[in-house]
Amino acid sequence: MSKVTLLAAPTTEPSMDIHRHQSEFGNVVRPTLQFTQRSQKNVTSIALSVLLYLSYVLNSTLFVVLLLARYSLQVAKLGIVNAAFLSRWVWSKMRQTQRAKRAVRKFEMELTSIFFGPVGNGVALLLLWPGWIIVFFFWALWRMAG
Repeated sequence: MSKVTLLAAPTTEPSMDIHRHQSEFGNVVRPTLQFTQRSQKNVTSIALSVLLYLSYVLNSTLFVVLLLARYSLQVAKLGIVNAAFLSRWVWSKMRQTQRAKRAVRKFEMELTSIFFGPVGNGVALLLLWPGWIIVFFFWALWRMAG
């Protein structure tokens, strides 16, 4: 034998069958892989249908909530307007009583005594002082600068 023949690949098939063992492994694994693929497809289709259903439910719920919010706002506005009219009517009826007229006269007397009494001059000057315009101007400048 020469050295070349020893290094060359054999031309005869080996005695044991390698492909037979691979096919047995494939026969075992192939059904498992097919089952896994079918299961994944089923789970995907179920998950997709559940997601579509949930998006429909959430969209419908959002629509209902917005509709309820709109109508509750309208009802609240109507209730506020009716309460304002009712309170004005009650106030006008209460002002016509003798006790209310006496209380209003007493309140007016107290205000006039405060403004025209010894303290009233200071209060009137404090409220009606023209220098408030200058103070407000400097305050506005300070707010814009800082």
